[in-house]
Amino acid sequence: MLFLVFVTVVVAITNAFWMGGLASNLTKREQVEIPIVSATKQGDDGWTIMAQLKNTGGANATIDGLFINGKESHELGPGAVTVAPDLSFSVPAGSDKTATIIVKSGTRGFCMGATIDLTFHSSAGRSYPKVVLIP
Repeated sequence: MLFLVFVTVVVAITNAFWMGGLASNLTKREQVEIPIVSATKQGDDGWTIMAQLKNTGGANATIDGLFINGKESHELGPGAVTVAPDLSFSVPAGSDKTATIIVKSGTRGFCMGATIDLTFHSSAGRSYPKVVLIP
């Protein structure tokens, strides 16, 4: 009889640890913040926008899209916007990465004093918006 009680307690403790591990794995998710964004004029060539993406969540985030003023970056014209690293980069949990966005002069919506809405899209379906003022 004592053996059955012992086995029951061991199984209950093992089950509790397993459920706790399962719950923590299912609740891990990305949470990207954009604490720093800046734009600089590059002579007559256009602008360079630097955005620091910081993943404060428990899961890796993969950025797979960039929207500028509600349009995908490639919709602004051929070669109008270049993103480095390429638009499919990972931001590991607990770290940060800087995205460099180069916009050519003459791109629609970009002029001195304009406010630009940048939205980074992740493969998990989340969007991370930030507004930048063009100098």
